[in-house]
Amino acid sequence: MKHHPTTFKTSEILELLWAYQGVIGIRPFSEGNREFLDVLFGASRKLAVALKRTPIPQNINRNDIATLIGLIDEQAVTNHTQISPRILDLVDKLKERLSEADSKPTIQGSLSELSTDYSRITAIFGPASGLGDQITFFQFFSALKNHCPDAEIIVYSLYPDIWKKLIPGVKEIEFRGEPMRPFEDMAKVTSEEEYQQSELVFYADFESFDLHKKLVPPKPNRDVLELAMGRWKVSMNEQNSPWYKVKVFNALTYRNNYSYVDALSGDLLGVKLHNALWKPVVDYQNNTDTKSTFKVFLNTFSSKELPYTPEHWAQLVLEIKKKAPRGVVLELIVFPGLDKLTQDYVAGILKHMKTYNPEMQAKVLAHPDGSEVNPQNAIDAILSQVADFDCCITLDTFTAHLLPLFGLPTFVIAYKENYEFWVPSPWTFYVTLKTVESHLPELMGNVIQTMRKVQPGNEAMQKVVAAGEYAKADCFDENAVQNIVGTLNSLLQNIDKEFPYLWQARQWLFKWSQLAAADRSDPVDSGGLYPFLFAWTSSEFYKLLYLLCSTKKEKKKSAKARKAPQRSSV
Repeated sequence: MKHHPTTFKTSEILELLWAYQGVIGIRPFSEGNREFLDVLFGASRKLAVALKRTPIPQNINRNDIATLIGLIDEQAVTNHTQISPRILDLVDKLKERLSEADSKPTIQGSLSELSTDYSRITAIFGPASGLGDQITFFQFFSALKNHCPDAEIIVYSLYPDIWKKLIPGVKEIEFRGEPMRPFEDMAKVTSEEEYQQSELVFYADFESFDLHKKLVPPKPNRDVLELAMGRWKVSMNEQNSPWYKVKVFNALTYRNNYSYVDALSGDLLGVKLHNALWKPVVDYQNNTDTKSTFKVFLNTFSSKELPYTPEHWAQLVLEIKKKAPRGVVLELIVFPGLDKLTQDYVAGILKHMKTYNPEMQAKVLAHPDGSEVNPQNAIDAILSQVADFDCCITLDTFTAHLLPLFGLPTFVIAYKENYEFWVPSPWTFYVTLKTVESHLPELMGNVIQTMRKVQPGNEAMQKVVAAGEYAKADCFDENAVQNIVGTLNSLLQNIDKEFPYLWQARQWLFKWSQLAAADRSDPVDSGGLYPFLFAWTSSEFYKLLYLLCSTKKEKKKSAKARKAPQRSSV
């Protein structure tokens, strides 16, 4: 029986260090994710300790190792943007001296469908994978669990408590402060039976670090994947094959990270959500029509530079309140972040709220057990109370990906129109920083008004939504285009002229009629029309129709559904 040694070589430690420092050197950090920056510092220092204990190869200068360790010890919040490039340059220099020819050549090629008979699936989410990126992989991971229903699933994540909430039954291992833990665990083989068992290992990250080649020990029945979301790339080695296969998904129907994940599911699992791309844990259910209090969950933090002062947030909430329907009382629940800097920032928001909105209820989110939110309980604090929220306002960060999964209408303030990151949820609304003041208050007022309507959408509205959802479900042919034109034209004949964003519907009727005529004259592959379909079903007009046509259920039932996510049927 062979096994990989649990004492790692200098070259392997340097590969991991390069990944962690690459994140520190490239990824933006602000008050919103200062706590995670500390996690990356801690991991780098652990790797420096491992370097001290590892025999130094003859072709490595001891002074270079000493310099590297000194730089890691010196690195801090105040200097990391200057120190990290120096660390990366030195790591590259050392890696070059230790470089070994790849034992297995890499080829571009098609991917094989994964087995359904794995005994174990080990998933590792790397340091460049933000929490929003991890959540984007949910659709693939959920389909993989259905594909291999009998496999034991182990997930290594730097974000505690996320995967056991999304996919009940998985074993989740947090490896903050233990950067080598996933690879140490895989190297331990206690029996011949364990060595021979069928296993899938997938390493998922935003960047491509090729750690599947360098740190995942080979086994005769182990398939290995490395998924790089930021490059829409997958690398694969099957059962210790002499080849690595690589595929880059450049020809996606819709250039979006969820489209990449959907393409992965199609190639590797034979299952696709097709052009719906996204499926929730819990569907949206319109249940606010009789409520006077409308609870808004607010997350003002992001990894990027924070765009607003606490006072600005208080002013924005005041403008939203002015646009809310008469009789609606807004209650604000604010995410406090994960360290003192973010807590002080939120305290500033609440202080200014008392100045601008003295009668408005506002509080800081706490865990239901009464404890303050911290890195260990933050996900549980949010998801255990998501049923009590009526909507979410968030910067373009993890909550933009997480809360729509649980049926919560979500308003995302995006830094720019970076559509590849946007969530294709029918109850997620996007505004950009440059249009927040002019767009968000009116949009929220219209959505709240729509959610409070006692009567569901009429038959004409339901037909428009049905036509759009039919086309998104990979049934986008000439008949689908004609159906969109016909149902939208019928609706506009009788719709209330005060219906919000009616101008969008009129523009889209003209556009769809133009597309239908062009396609009759010179037919094209339907794939060329998908960007129009996504733009139409992402419009505020279409999404308001979707909300209006959603089935109403009692709040009590909806709350139970949101609190008890079931296995996805992806």
